[in-house]
Amino acid sequence: MKIALIVINRNLPTLTDSLVDGLIQSSSIDICPFVIESGSDVDKLSKYTYRHINSPEIMKDGLRFYRGTNYAFWELNQDLQINNYDYFIVASNDAILESQSGDFSADLVREFSYSSRIGIVVPCQKSWGEYRLLEKDRRALTWYASSHVFILKKDFVLSLIKDKKSIDNYIFDWRNYRGFCSDIELIGKAYLLNYSTLITRELIADEETSHKIKYEDLVKTDPYDLNIEKYLEEGREWLWEKYGYVTHWHMWEHTRELYKKFIYKNPQSSELIKW
Repeated sequence: MKIALIVINRNLPTLTDSLVDGLIQSSSIDICPFVIESGSDVDKLSKYTYRHINSPEIMKDGLRFYRGTNYAFWELNQDLQINNYDYFIVASNDAILESQSGDFSADLVREFSYSSRIGIVVPCQKSWGEYRLLEKDRRALTWYASSHVFILKKDFVLSLIKDKKSIDNYIFDWRNYRGFCSDIELIGKAYLLNYSTLITRELIADEETSHKIKYEDLVKTDPYDLNIEKYLEEGREWLWEKYGYVTHWHMWEHTRELYKKFIYKNPQSSELIKW
């Protein structure tokens, strides 16, 4: 069994390499890192670099998390590597990953074992309400998760990319540059393909949010407040053009309906329904 770790880096190699090293050292199952360089300067590349995307546009603006993820899976598929891995961890480089047993990889595999139809596992953040709600039950199916870490099962990935000839909508929608509701859209795609999403507190994915402000000059991104403004403005425009929805609440309800249809079709998953 092998697990691929996909991380998007932009000029923060020490942070990225620390995340990768820590996960490899704390895992009993082979983890193979693939770092996508999102327009990083040549002297700021991770030692685990898989692809350095350095077109003039990307050097200027970067890929962001979701476009970077598309690049990673596109390149892995072009290299005929998708089938080499059973699971794919997709993480931002400011993620802080932990697990209850101390062995992230073993706990990851265990979470997928609760149902063959689980396509996505989302680790909790300790600040989430779900983390408190799952103190007893530990895990539950969900139609909502806004996370910077997703773990995808190979079978789900293969279903998602089947027959796709372009990188544009490979995993995430390329047009949605800042990722407004991209996580919810991915969960909806899973339920459409008859795969569920499990949220668990057995795996933890906290986020060092101070890096977004501390290193904004180094990563050549918009100031935090301006980025939030553009995230909402551009994202709502994308949501309206693609789905005809006005707010993220409509997207949540859309995904919830897909979740309910999945439960009806897969009653054996009912034991994982906790809310």
